[in-house]
Amino acid sequence: MKALDSPTLAALEAGKYAVRALALFDLPSGRFGMFDDEFNLAWGGDTYVGAAGRFTMQIPPGAADLSIRGLTITISALDSAALAWVNSQEYAQRPMFAALAFIATDTPHVVAVKTWFVGFIDTVTWQERVDGEARLIVRCESASRELDRSGARTRSDADQRALDANDGFFKHTLGTIATEVEWGANDPQAVAAKRKWWQIF
Repeated sequence: MKALDSPTLAALEAGKYAVRALALFDLPSGRFGMFDDEFNLAWGGDTYVGAAGRFTMQIPPGAADLSIRGLTITISALDSAALAWVNSQEYAQRPMFAALAFIATDTPHVVAVKTWFVGFIDTVTWQERVDGEARLIVRCESASRELDRSGARTRSDADQRALDANDGFFKHTLGTIATEVEWGANDPQAVAAKRKWWQIF
């Protein structure tokens, strides 16, 4: 659940608000921000260049099976700035995030920006429609994909010492792995204790 501050809640309750989309791509040449409105927006140290209807974002639906969903951003192929970074930048697997800006229309000013998707650029494809409209389809993967990815780390003394030579937390793990533990009736001592006297001789 997203927590909203008092000015944002007041604008929502009054019905005098607008919601616009922001997208930021962290490219090798620098951060490239887009804003779905007619003015530029400076927020969090970055400038989002605006143009009405500049792009659309397909909000990923929730999944009951907890599968990781991606984000699709559609940009007009007439956007010269977007074409420039697609044609000149190594964009694959570069970080990006998407946010929503809440604007109080009676002032007007941006009262809040809420990030709702963080991920990486996967692919950018050129799409030409039958009606002649050309679009750039930017598909992004969620950063949540890292949560179920297995790594090379092990619970061993050598692996832990590689991080900190003085950390011996796992120094007994190797011996513990080789230790045989007998459980229940398989324990030789427990079996011997239960033998009757005539079974011993």
